[in-house]
Amino acid sequence: EIAYHLAVEHGLRVGIVALEESVKKSALGIMAIRLQVPMGDLFLDKSIVPSEDFREAYETLIATDKFYFYDHFGSLESENLLQKLRYLATGLGVDFIVLDHISIVVSGIADGDERRIIDNLMTDLRALVEHTGVGMLLISHLSVPQGGARAHEEGGRVTLNQLRGSGSIKQISDNIIALERNQQGD
Repeated sequence: EIAYHLAVEHGLRVGIVALEESVKKSALGIMAIRLQVPMGDLFLDKSIVPSEDFREAYETLIATDKFYFYDHFGSLESENLLQKLRYLATGLGVDFIVLDHISIVVSGIADGDERRIIDNLMTDLRALVEHTGVGMLLISHLSVPQGGARAHEEGGRVTLNQLRGSGSIKQISDNIIALERNQQGD
């Protein structure tokens, strides 16, 4: 929704690096917003919208320079990712990059020190932002609440200390936005 808003309402170019889904799913998600249908439904059955509406959404959003999608699934070496992000910012001139999500970037790295790797990655990402001027939206998963606190999916409050992986996420970021809702509620 934020990426769509930046591109459509503000005319900005957006790079989407969604490491847990295919480019097809990411693109259909953007199109579903325009078509005002649930992304999951559109992914399963494109015939839920008229073919001319589907084609118009594709041509207006995906077949343009509004969005650039990185075709990759899962974890990858941090330096390789940084090169791809640098290319999005400098080579393709994107205004914003959406990186979803930071934990998966380090999930497959063998030495297993997730905190240190995320610290280094956050420093490198901040340097990229400062050097290129690109805006970056990082998605971070949350740690399980401790001490008897209510689970997030049951409406538990999000705190900065629950950003999964490293304190550098909260220290290096300019802004942090947490979304909360009770999935069990009405």
